Amino acid sequence: MDKSTMLRLTRDGWAELSAFLAQCGEAQLKAAHPPDGWSIQDMLAHIAFWEDYALQRLREAGRGEKPRLHGNITEADLNRINQEVLTAGRQQTLAEVRANSQRIHQELWVELEALPEAQNSAWWSLWPDAEAPWRLIQYNTADHYAEHLADARKWLKL
Repeated sequence: MDKSTMLRLTRDGWAELSAFLAQCGEAQLKAAHPPDGWSIQDMLAHIAFWEDYALQRLREAGRGEKPRLHGNITEADLNRINQEVLTAGRQQTLAEVRANSQRIHQELWVELEALPEAQNSAWWSLWPDAEAPWRLIQYNTADHYAEHLADARKWLKL
């Protein structure tokens, strides 16, 4: 992976997600869907949380700190985190979720654009391996958008 590829994947994935959301009315965004009862609003809050997770790790490295990665997190821990995110997201209005999502994505984009390309920079030495930052970014952006966009399209039969 390289910076230009990651930027393209993230930009294109976000554009596809944004275009989908623009097609949806408020009722569609708020309606709960089986099997877990998530709404598209819930999904958007969830994506924002994980984008923020990536953003904070990139900021740590930018400050010269070793990023605090979850590492080999158990599925039970991941489910617990996601349930906490779901509960917190449901305390927000749709407008708040959308604004928060947009703000986090914009802040993440600034960090992505600022990533050093030279892998011999000190920034890269803070990560467990040279692919760790790329995995962090891809899993929490492009791959994550695509995963949940597929769910949302099924829910709305689009």
